[in-house]
Amino acid sequence: MSHLSSKASLAVFMATLLAVTFASFSAVQTYAQSSDHMTADQSHLPTACIGDRQLALDFTTTPAAPLSGDQIDMNLSLIDKNTGKNTAHVSYTVAIAREDGKRVFSEVVHGHEGKVSIRFINDASAQTYRVSTNYDNLAASYVSDFGSPIKVQGPVFSTAGNYKVAIEVTGIDFDNTFLPEPLKYDFVLP
Repeated sequence: MSHLSSKASLAVFMATLLAVTFASFSAVQTYAQSSDHMTADQSHLPTACIGDRQLALDFTTTPAAPLSGDQIDMNLSLIDKNTGKNTAHVSYTVAIAREDGKRVFSEVVHGHEGKVSIRFINDASAQTYRVSTNYDNLAASYVSDFGSPIKVQGPVFSTAGNYKVAIEVTGIDFDNTFLPEPLKYDFVLP
């Protein structure tokens, strides 16, 4: 009798674990597709544990649902949920792909104060995109000029459809300190 009870308990445990995992994944996807990304307590942001810190990526675009050809401002911040402040010296790998899987943008960017703004300026006549900002050799990434957005000019968002935005946090705290395992986030930008 106890053998059957153990199997039933194990089955219930596994079902619960699967449900919690699915609910966590759904929460990330819901956040990724919402247009109002921040609340006062940042409670809905998916977190990652780094040491004793709970870090959450805030990702927003303006406009939230752009039309093809629109100028798009993309903002990234890695927030320490205990303090509510940005984590300093964050390196992000940002990759953008169209619905058909074709990658249209892939670069490493860095924010000394933890926040990175990227302005995509449509130029459908260009063959590829061009990044206009400083390149920091120590951080091995593009860094904005005095808080201005990193400007990307070219055909990144030139066709209508959904775009997959994959963001990896590869380093924090110092310009050249990299995480052993990057924090990965996927978003869909309609």
